[in-house]
Amino acid sequence: MDQCIIKLRDEVLKLIMNENTLKILNQIIDNDDTIGNTLSITKINLTRKQFYTKLNELIRKGFIKKEKGKYYLTTFGKIVCDLTSEYKNKLDLVVEDYWKLKAIDLLDISDELTNDERYKIISHLFKQINQNKEREKDIDQSNGKAFPYIQYLQKRDLSSKN
Repeated sequence: MDQCIIKLRDEVLKLIMNENTLKILNQIIDNDDTIGNTLSITKINLTRKQFYTKLNELIRKGFIKKEKGKYYLTTFGKIVCDLTSEYKNKLDLVVEDYWKLKAIDLLDISDELTNDERYKIISHLFKQINQNKEREKDIDQSNGKAFPYIQYLQKRDLSSKN
């Protein structure tokens, strides 16, 4: 991959993972982007310096543009925001299952259970993860595949233990 692309990707990731960036972008997104946004520092609890530093960085990096005193997401900014939102939603689902996934890892290293006992417990945890009503969000609408970690869990070979 071209070094310029790698550098830009790293800069984009660093920028979108910043809380102040997200506050500004969310304020633009929350107001109808088609009519523009005048932005309010007080609504997002930033100092003037924090606000204008981040705002100028977002303009320089091509996330937003200013026209006639109003701020808009650029095409690049819209795509990055959509991808960020999708990523955040999927990450939230994985984090919700953190303790179940941690339990599976602990069961893997346990010498106190038979394969059958381990299989039953892990199967029960899989069912809880898969049956969560929020799992409808796990399906990638473009290709219909289950969220990758669910595929991983479904493919696990439990018989290799003990």
